[in-house]
Amino acid sequence: MIQIHIPTYQTLIDKNDPYTKITVFDIHVNGAYHASVRYSSLCTLHEKLIENFGFRLSGPEFPPKRIWKNLDAKALNERREGLAKYFQGLITIPDVSRHHLIERAFLEYQVSSFSPPLQTTSIQIYLPDGHPIKVECYSDDSSNVVLKKFCRLMKIEEKNTDFFGLFLAKDREEKSNGMISSVLFDYVCVRWLKNFESPYISLALVNKEIEDEKKQYKILVRRIVWDSAVEEQQLHEDPGSLKLLYLQALNDIQHNFIDLSAKTKEELARLSEQNDFKKFMQICHKHPSYGFEVLESVISDYPAENTKCCFKVGRRMIVLQYVHDGRLTQALLRSTRIRTWKISHTDAISKKSQMTFQIEYVLGSGIDIMTFQTNQAVLISLFLQSIADEILRDCRSESPTTYKFDDTIHTKVISNLNKSKENSVIDDNLSVKDENGSDKEKLNPLFQIICHQMPFENETFEFITDNDL
Repeated sequence: MIQIHIPTYQTLIDKNDPYTKITVFDIHVNGAYHASVRYSSLCTLHEKLIENFGFRLSGPEFPPKRIWKNLDAKALNERREGLAKYFQGLITIPDVSRHHLIERAFLEYQVSSFSPPLQTTSIQIYLPDGHPIKVECYSDDSSNVVLKKFCRLMKIEEKNTDFFGLFLAKDREEKSNGMISSVLFDYVCVRWLKNFESPYISLALVNKEIEDEKKQYKILVRRIVWDSAVEEQQLHEDPGSLKLLYLQALNDIQHNFIDLSAKTKEELARLSEQNDFKKFMQICHKHPSYGFEVLESVISDYPAENTKCCFKVGRRMIVLQYVHDGRLTQALLRSTRIRTWKISHTDAISKKSQMTFQIEYVLGSGIDIMTFQTNQAVLISLFLQSIADEILRDCRSESPTTYKFDDTIHTKVISNLNKSKENSVIDDNLSVKDENGSDKEKLNPLFQIICHQMPFENETFEFITDNDL
């Protein structure tokens, strides 16, 4: 997670005692409502983190407990602001924000807030061609659990699961071709489902007030590989992964997202009829327009104010397409030249809030600041973070990063925290010990939130040069 804010709080009736009122804080994660959580539950998580991380848990202080349980509006707002600053600071610590304690706690917050029936259910995960795959799961299964179940159904090797992701998507309003919209499956990704949430619950929440089924969001599976060389090395020998890549490439071709000559299209059509997916993908890799996630259009101040641009992310770069002097022009922004990026929004509560995504781009000896008005700023940030991780893995010639933590550090405060264990939202059995008890080499931060309040500013690729590509 890269963004947490708590814009509001509310008073509810306790589910277990209709005569008791409780105050809950509305937590938004990565730009979307996540859960409404009591202060006591958040405090218990804080205590668990102290037990596990000790002095490494730096940043803003957790809002203290009060003698009087019934707080007035001013005190509740102060607590809300304090909680927001605490969690915004918390996610700037890489080994804390990636730790399973955080993921498990936020998953439990969502499940507890939504209160779904904890029984076997099913969700539809759509392939790139629009074909739905029914996945049997539990309502409290996390995104990674659901993704692994989907990959088993598709016969994708387990080692390749991390090269795909689940996304909430909606029907693309701006059609990229002249065909009837119902002929082709044309959905645009709006949110990347992460492991701190349940896909079943997140989908139900986003569709809660949408009565028209045609306008409802769906869960899509998409590749999250940003270099065709990595894709070819890792996935082409896995039939399940190869089939998924083929379906996504075919859908992109049908929507003219990949610029191909008539001769190449004929050759690809022949290979498609022969089910020669490997050769099909090898030809696609040779075209520079392959491998991009096409998002919704943005309003940019580059090259001029209020320029409407088609926004693409792929091949470790951002591509802007816009009309300039009557001609379709495109600008290529290499990811390794993006010095920092920043997310901000005008109104955290309004449904019509406008977000902006700003980057500092290195041009020669100078820096150019570009600002884009888009409500997909968080998704773009996650894509850039994923690109950074891929570059780092490539530089180290390692498999997808496995994060390990040194949880053997004990502090004097542990004895003072034992009294809170019985009310913990997280079971003690969840604490993870380092496999060999030794200190692990710290990774250089690729993604960092600079300030504790919005806007969030992030530094990336600081330790990567052009020679690493």
